[in-house]
Amino acid sequence: MFDVAGRDCAKAAAYFAEHPLALGDRTPVPVLVKPRRGESWATPPAKGVSRPDDQFDYERLVGLDVGEAATQASSAGWFVRAHEAEAMATADFNPRRLNLCYGDDQVVDSVHVG
Repeated sequence: MFDVAGRDCAKAAAYFAEHPLALGDRTPVPVLVKPRRGESWATPPAKGVSRPDDQFDYERLVGLDVGEAATQASSAGWFVRAHEAEAMATADFNPRRLNLCYGDDQVVDSVHVG
């Protein structure tokens, strides 16, 4: 069994379908790919942007795909931390960071500064 980030499950399953595992006697080895819970990742602000855009309406990121939301926020100068609700995260406050919480569907459920 392989636990992978939810967004990588389809890629991992396709890889093992194309490259099946087998024992030395060619007995197939079944591979189960399942999503790992509690994923988190971060994206720095876009190059050339010195500080977050104060006029950026980050609440509009709710409902967007987390990758698209992170791209929009980093383009507006925000450091982005994206995480599933189960993810462990530091408790430090960073006024230049947007935290995007998303679910299994990879859609942003909530956004907050810090």
